[in-house]
Amino acid sequence: MSNQCPATCHSYTVEPEAGFSLIKLKEGEKLVVERGDFNSLLFLTSGSFEINSEERNDYVVREGHFVFCFRAFQYEVKALSDVEIIKAHFIT
Repeated sequence: MSNQCPATCHSYTVEPEAGFSLIKLKEGEKLVVERGDFNSLLFLTSGSFEINSEERNDYVVREGHFVFCFRAFQYEVKALSDVEIIKAHFIT
């Protein structure tokens, strides 16, 4: 079995920095998702947070929901309670 990607899966090439990370914030702590090369999905597994960006302000996200962070904007997440976030960042 070959480990090479077939020509049809060029959109699924793994980038070295892409992947998942677990982030835990205490109430009042902040997380900044910088503008850059990656899009991100923030999956909120517990708690609630407020997210602000150049495109939208004061949007509250609650446990069990997720937010897409477009790479053209910077986002600031403020924990409204203790939170646990799974961050998936990717290029394609």
